[in-house]
Amino acid sequence: QAALREVREETGLEGRVARKLGEIHYSYREKRAAQHQEVKVYKRVHFYLVRYLRGDVRDHDHEVDEARWFPIDEALRSLRFATERKMVNRAKALLADREKKQAHQGIAAPGEA
Repeated sequence: QAALREVREETGLEGRVARKLGEIHYSYREKRAAQHQEVKVYKRVHFYLVRYLRGDVRDHDHEVDEARWFPIDEALRSLRFATERKMVNRAKALLADREKKQAHQGIAAPGEA
């Protein structure tokens, strides 16, 4: 529920979790002005494949500069970190596998019907 709420708030889109893709952990150093020191910040990021239900990216949160759709290969090229590319490649493989199964069963892929 928290992931879907974040998606809705930050992108303006509503969706349904199709599958958890995995998670990554990393850390970085950040200067804290109030404490006049540098602290180590630990992050855990969960990745999900989410099915679009409704919404418009123009309705994204004010904290987000921009939200937009990308073809999956363009999204892969724009990612800086190998761990993020790994998660998007997992999603791409799952979607390709689903498309093959649907084609085998004679079900039209989205946009083909």
